[in-house]
Amino acid sequence: MKKLVITLAIVVCVALSAVQALATPTPVSHWTMDDNADNAIVLDSSVYANDGTATRNTSELSTVGKIDGAFLFNGLSDSVEISDSGSLDFGTGSFTIAGWIKTSQIGEGQFIRFGGGSVRLQQK
Repeated sequence: MKKLVITLAIVVCVALSAVQALATPTPVSHWTMDDNADNAIVLDSSVYANDGTATRNTSELSTVGKIDGAFLFNGLSDSVEISDSGSLDFGTGSFTIAGWIKTSQIGEGQFIRFGGGSVRLQQK
């Protein structure tokens, strides 16, 4: 009888932990875009480390931002690509993507593109 009670207690604890995790979700990725290095690595500050790769060294993209630094894309070929990762598989559930983007002109553009197993951040 004790064995059954212990098993039920573990199941309840796991279920409560799962409900608590849903109430306070952890960001899957967080790119601050303030990298300024002689390499193309765009660091992800989340626990999943979904680092991206820029088309140029981040020191060439780096500019002054509203908060810390930012990237200045040329509107033609600059982008940051984040490789496929299980943590980026959102499935059919709901999810949110948020970002601060400042453009120099109003018009049509593509800032975030999904496909081919990757995510691309790009001004085009």
